[in-house]
Amino acid sequence: MEGRSTVATCPACAASVAESNPVCPTCGFDRSGGPQPFERGTVLEGRYRIDVEVGRGGMGVVYRGTDLTLSRPVAIKAMRVSGADAGVLARFMHEARALASVEHRNLVPAYAIGQEAGVYYMVMKFVEGRTLDEVLKV
Repeated sequence: MEGRSTVATCPACAASVAESNPVCPTCGFDRSGGPQPFERGTVLEGRYRIDVEVGRGGMGVVYRGTDLTLSRPVAIKAMRVSGADAGVLARFMHEARALASVEHRNLVPAYAIGQEAGVYYMVMKFVEGRTLDEVLKV
């Protein structure tokens, strides 16, 4: 059947995606591999050091890091999205700016956003405790 596209299922959100499109239009997961997350010891903006991976999902990786300027722990959320998907990146930037503009005891503050080697990331306060996955399994 000429002209018909094969449909795949996104492994991150289960949405239907054209096989020819490596980036899920729903969640931004890049099936082609896209930009890869950071290695341990990478320093972002000359300030935020990647220390250890603490979580991973379809959209990216979360690291525990260190703010080298203020000597405090931070969480670094690195997104696995392709720079080609402007919509997903726009939503990521909007989320980061919205989070940074609000202060509430139930919200984790965002400190910075940036991009390094094609990987977009958000630096946030690091909160010790169980992951949402761990809480939901109990």
